[in-house]
Amino acid sequence: MKSRRMKKIYRYLQNQFDFPLPDLPPDILKKSIRNRINALKLTKSSNAYLQLLSQQPNEQLQLMGEMFRQLELLHQQCQPFSSAQASAQKYRDIYHHTPVMLHSIDEQGLVTEVSDYWLEVMGYSRDEILGRPCTTFLTEEYRQYARKLFLPKLLKNRSLKNLHCQLVKKDGSIIDVLLNAAFPEDKRKNPQALVVSTDISERIQVQKQLVRQEQILQGINAANTQLVIQNTFQKAVSCALREILRACQADRAYLFENFTHPSGELYTSQKYEVTRSQIEPQVQNPALRHVSYREAGFSRWVEYLSKGIEIKGLTADFPSSEQELLHSQGILSLLVVPIMVQDQFWGFIGFDDCTYGREWTESEVELLKHTANNIGSYLTRRRTEVFQQIEHNVTKILSSSEEVSVAIKRILEEMGSHFKLKLAEYWEPDYSEEILENSISYCEPGNALLERVQKRAATFHYRPGEGIVGTAWANGQIQWLSYIDSSHQCHRAQLLLSAAIQSAIAIPVVLDQKVLGVMCLLYSEPHNFEEVILNTFGVIGKQLGQFIQRKKTEQQLKISEERLRLSLKSGSVGICDWDIPSGRVYVNREWADFLEVEPEAIQNIQDWRSYVHPDDQQKLRRISNSCLQGSQSSFRAELRIITHKGSCKWIIEQGEVVQWDKDGRPLRLISTQLDITALKIYQEEIQALNQELENRIAMRTAELQASNEELENFAYSISHDLRAPLRHINGYSRFLMKRSADILDHEARDFVEYISQAAVKLSQQIEDLLQYSRIGRKEIRREYIDMDLLVRRKFNLLRKENPGRNIELRIAPLPAIKGDSLLLNQLFYDLLSNAVKYTSKEPLAIIEIRAEENEKDVTYIIRDNGVGFDEAYKEKLFRVFKRLHGEAEFPGTGIGLANAYRIVTRHHGKIWASSRPGQGATFYVCLPRE
Repeated sequence: MKSRRMKKIYRYLQNQFDFPLPDLPPDILKKSIRNRINALKLTKSSNAYLQLLSQQPNEQLQLMGEMFRQLELLHQQCQPFSSAQASAQKYRDIYHHTPVMLHSIDEQGLVTEVSDYWLEVMGYSRDEILGRPCTTFLTEEYRQYARKLFLPKLLKNRSLKNLHCQLVKKDGSIIDVLLNAAFPEDKRKNPQALVVSTDISERIQVQKQLVRQEQILQGINAANTQLVIQNTFQKAVSCALREILRACQADRAYLFENFTHPSGELYTSQKYEVTRSQIEPQVQNPALRHVSYREAGFSRWVEYLSKGIEIKGLTADFPSSEQELLHSQGILSLLVVPIMVQDQFWGFIGFDDCTYGREWTESEVELLKHTANNIGSYLTRRRTEVFQQIEHNVTKILSSSEEVSVAIKRILEEMGSHFKLKLAEYWEPDYSEEILENSISYCEPGNALLERVQKRAATFHYRPGEGIVGTAWANGQIQWLSYIDSSHQCHRAQLLLSAAIQSAIAIPVVLDQKVLGVMCLLYSEPHNFEEVILNTFGVIGKQLGQFIQRKKTEQQLKISEERLRLSLKSGSVGICDWDIPSGRVYVNREWADFLEVEPEAIQNIQDWRSYVHPDDQQKLRRISNSCLQGSQSSFRAELRIITHKGSCKWIIEQGEVVQWDKDGRPLRLISTQLDITALKIYQEEIQALNQELENRIAMRTAELQASNEELENFAYSISHDLRAPLRHINGYSRFLMKRSADILDHEARDFVEYISQAAVKLSQQIEDLLQYSRIGRKEIRREYIDMDLLVRRKFNLLRKENPGRNIELRIAPLPAIKGDSLLLNQLFYDLLSNAVKYTSKEPLAIIEIRAEENEKDVTYIIRDNGVGFDEAYKEKLFRVFKRLHGEAEFPGTGIGLANAYRIVTRHHGKIWASSRPGQGATFYVCLPRE
């Protein structure tokens, strides 16, 4: 029985330690096993070592600890034999050959022994270690800490657990370790503590990377918010760059915009920059303005960035052609990501590190690429809005101006202030000389150089085909220069360059392919004139052309009317004197000449009426009868006359009864006839022009509506596309938590959770923005709605969504109205949800709804007993992303009330609120009945 047991133990030893299993008799086998166990017997001091091994998170150390515990169990089951020398040797073998960083220290903190693996990791020799203080190999920060706390605590408690320190390797590199140390349990002379060091550098690096990703994600969220809330492009981009710089902890962030040189080569120029306080700004660096990628040695950047590939790394590793410009700015490492606008390489944003050589991770690069994409989307949206606004402003100017010169002056001023122009000019043709002359101009206020250019322009002229202005006059097409140099295309290059003008565009003012003039806009920066810019300027040129033609026609009409007035004053107006009882009439020479007959040819009223157009005979008869019957004493009518020679002309006839008999019957009627044929012709021309203008305005309105819908769809698509990477961030964060939870400490797991929560929050914000966009695009379909039933359904839904809440709804009868069912459902869901949220701290939440009505409107009043708000900030209440309470106190995205405002506005209603802090809030929704 014992022999079988011994053999079983021997096999176990063989499996654990690769011992040979000879075929021995039982008595010899028993003796052999006992000798082996004696050799493996562990001393008391080794128990502390085994205890330390079992505390390490490393899987390999745990397995080794389990192995030694099994040996200890075997040692206890078998009869022990004392062999101190063999035990000590075995302990030394384990100490030196285990892949764990071990060293021993005495009570003075001097190193008495060190494992081979410790020496291998740290790069020292044993002679360099033994006898030296254990603090020698710590960084300065942790060396002070060890002398004051670490060693005293170890001597006092006889053990230490999981102490974070930094060790300095022989090559100067630093590693992070967790230290565990213990003195033997027995009280022997000169005890030595065993110190186990676990390398956690990789874990620390992962934690730092997670923190950086979280910071960048928060920075992107803040940057996106700035792009939405800021009202100017310059402020939005500057604020967005500052948020990203703060999140990335870089030294410098900047934006470059590309433009095309007259030679066709791609140039770029720095437009915006933010830096840390101790970093020298480069935004005024002339080497970074109007830079040719090729001449500066950055052709590689164009190749990569135009394909959407980032540029990153240590500048010391960059091609030599790039290093000089980068090193002159003190850049040690950088990351540059492209900005694409309508699939075109518009420019780039970059991030510099000037203090250390930073390595950018792929996850950081992807996050910052999303920022560049957001800026590209913002540029597209912002430019569309800007040019829609300028079109609207120009239309208002044209509709309110009486004179052409005044309208052109106002348009130049509007475009000058809107686009920050240096100079804006209007060139008018002199057809007799076949030249263009400067008739009207706008100049940036307070600029003496520009005033000199403006004065020179008054004496300057263009011929067809000269410069971009003369070329636009010749071919009727918009001409531009993205960058002005001494090229022959710019007729005044040296003069303009002296005034710091660097780009220009010439816009022909056309009507039916005829050029009536040319507007020239001059910029202080190189400018890329994209399709949206050219289309807008083309529309403005056509609008101005139609306005000029209409004003010319109106001027001609005024002249004609003046001539008629003078004609009437001089007596050249037809007169007819009708003796009603006899029917005889008298006409003057002017009227007879008008009818192309002699005065004697018209003897009675029938002769006169025979010249009236057949279609107007009934009108004249009805008017005459009214006067004869006494229902009116005077009349005025426009009539068509067929002259004796067959010409059709228009007149205005005004008549009045001037004599009655004693019974009140009319006896005499005198009328005048005024020739308005020319006026009618002009009116028809104006009507045709106005109709054409209305048609074009209607067509342009439809185009703008389509453009707005396309812009909404584009924003919807961009927001939709952002949800996929956010889902990936959330999914991979969860996957990382699930897969690596056992190797991540509590802080690291918190970081992963923060990333996941931030991704979920951003996804919710995007979803709310999509909902906000859909509300703006949805077609209103009106139908009668039972508001009482609608409110109760929404309240019941919210009650299910908030189980455990004690919420009471007090609802008075609500009148029905006509509106869009889906939108009104969303409106009252948002308002009730808002009330439920801000009453969450009340043990009994009370929500009251009633209505006030009149003939046209119904006002629904929703009141709660929640926390309320300060009315000083109520202007922000219905704005997107504006919140009056912290998210930690009341979670949300700030979209709900913005949705409510948009829905009410689309129903031509009003919404407002009143409140006091701590006294609840009351919302008023006024909607039309129909």
